[in-house]
Amino acid sequence: YRHSYAFRGYISRGAENTAGVVDEREQVEIGDEAPAHADPTCVRPYYERLRGPNQWPAEEDCPGFRTELEAFAADMQALSMRLTGALAESLGLPATHFDPLFDEPHTQLKVCHYPALEAADANASGVGAHSDSGFLSLLLQDDAGGLQVQLASGEWIDAPPVEGSFVVNLGEMMQLASGGRLRATVHRVVRAPRRARLSVPYFFNPRL
Repeated sequence: YRHSYAFRGYISRGAENTAGVVDEREQVEIGDEAPAHADPTCVRPYYERLRGPNQWPAEEDCPGFRTELEAFAADMQALSMRLTGALAESLGLPATHFDPLFDEPHTQLKVCHYPALEAADANASGVGAHSDSGFLSLLLQDDAGGLQVQLASGEWIDAPPVEGSFVVNLGEMMQLASGGRLRATVHRVVRAPRRARLSVPYFFNPRL
């Protein structure tokens, strides 16, 4: 991850924080594949630095990893476009209303591992409370649990895994685009005692 100006690759446990609290997870992050900039420091506008190559493990070290994740990401993009159309219709708009924003969507895919909570750990948080900055987030999770969502009242409720389904979180861009009628989902992950957790979140955002 330190070798990628586009924030791609492996991120070790404890390398990130949310609101000043260390995130107890490790992850691999990929995005839309693009050629490397010859000199990223000269790229303008700055957000163009988010385009770049992924850092894939060697095929012999992790057979099928790249092939499977690229196919999964393509499926998630298609599903996200369908959901975006449905959300537009829920606002009384044509299903294609948001399509011009996504002629070249900016996407991210992560594979996250949250270690089990041991008695000696002081931090029970896998990732702290936050809302995603983008448009839509689709989450595939195992059966370990730990995902929680905050209601408008401030109460936290569990979002238990449902086999064969995705959790769909609305992001801050969707809240803005809907004039606040659709609220960004505030969520967090609480680590379970002696049970590791795996999740695969996909982030769907408008073009840069």
